[in-house]
Amino acid sequence: VLVGHSIGGYFCLESAREAQLGERVAAVVGLTPFLESNHKSGKQRFLRAIAGLFAARQLTAAFVTLVNLLPRAVQTLAVGALAGLQGRAANVALTTLVNRGRWGAGLRNYTFMGSGEMEAFAVRGKYCREHLRSVAQKTMLIYAEDDHWAPTEHRDAIANDVPEMRMASARGFEKHDFPTCERQSLGAAEDTIRAFEAL
Repeated sequence: VLVGHSIGGYFCLESAREAQLGERVAAVVGLTPFLESNHKSGKQRFLRAIAGLFAARQLTAAFVTLVNLLPRAVQTLAVGALAGLQGRAANVALTTLVNRGRWGAGLRNYTFMGSGEMEAFAVRGKYCREHLRSVAQKTMLIYAEDDHWAPTEHRDAIANDVPEMRMASARGFEKHDFPTCERQSLGAAEDTIRAFEAL
């Protein structure tokens, strides 16, 4: 059984393709799956531009290294402002960026990984509909209403192209970054259980 959030949903679908769904993989659940670029998202266009420029990645890493000299509370506010997060979500994002106190190295790793993902997704276009049809009966894709990484427009396009695909609207969480909130994480777990029961 495979469960993946965001690009993890893409990895789960690809794993099901390789492992032959029904033989080695019993079911797949994608939580707000990032399967293709959202060209309407200004945030994605900005991140793609920044991640694709080596100099921009280095300058961003240098800036964040300087921010590391500030008190923790100020760091959290800075990361929250840059990433559009607040409270606990900003603190979690800050914690994940810190790599044994080496912000620059951690951020360079994130931006390098992100640039590869953005480039691959921008070139590929729509996720393979034939593959979605082949796994539709044992797959559930769960979408949140407010999500630029897995927008409802993508959900509706898949529903139109692959009507047999099982999909649901999130009931226990509202946004793509639900793992940064304990309440929404528990809600996502409940949604996942409901998905397995439906499959």
